[in-house]
Amino acid sequence: MEASATTTAKQTIRQLAKQKAELAAAKPDRQKTRLLQRKIRLLKRTTRVLAVDKKAIAAKAAAEAAAKETAEKAAAAKAAAEAKAAAAKAAADEAKAAEAAAAAQAAAATEASA
Repeated sequence: MEASATTTAKQTIRQLAKQKAELAAAKPDRQKTRLLQRKIRLLKRTTRVLAVDKKAIAAKAAAEAAAKETAEKAAAAKAAAEAKAAAAKAAADEAKAAEAAAAAQAAAATEASA
């Protein structure tokens, strides 16, 4: 909506500038010229304000997108770390089970030899 408001204001400025030029060419009237110039100034001020607002909104959207991307990266890293920890725990459990099996075999071998 702000882009259309900016566009509309700029078109109005162009129309007023044309009117001012026509007025100056036809027969100069200081009051009408000043009135047109004042309208042009006000519209230019409005377009500057709209441009600043538009930039602020764009910057806010960019910051939100960057924050969302950072959060997604952090979530992915956390998930990868959890998967790695689960794999390490599974490997440790397998090693314990293998060690226990080896100890059981050794105990059985000593029982059989005795």
